[in-house]
Amino acid sequence: MKAVEDLGEEPDRSALTLRSGSTKMFGLVGRDISNPLFAQIASGAEEGLHAAGYMMVVANSRGDAAIEAEHLNLLRRRRVAALC
Repeated sequence: MKAVEDLGEEPDRSALTLRSGSTKMFGLVGRDISNPLFAQIASGAEEGLHAAGYMMVVANSRGDAAIEAEHLNLLRRRRVAALC
């Protein structure tokens, strides 16, 4: 890791995901992300997740169950650590 840092490189996140089984990413799918309540929830969640070393990915289903299912399936395939 010291050699990687000395060269200004970063570890390969894909390889780390394979090794650990987690991406340190959290998926949040909302029906309407323009809703002020959703924005407050997302903001609070992101703050807590960031402090814990996670990144949050937000997707908008626009109230369409088929789009929501697509987003959830894609996030699962991307191996997010959790979905909400």
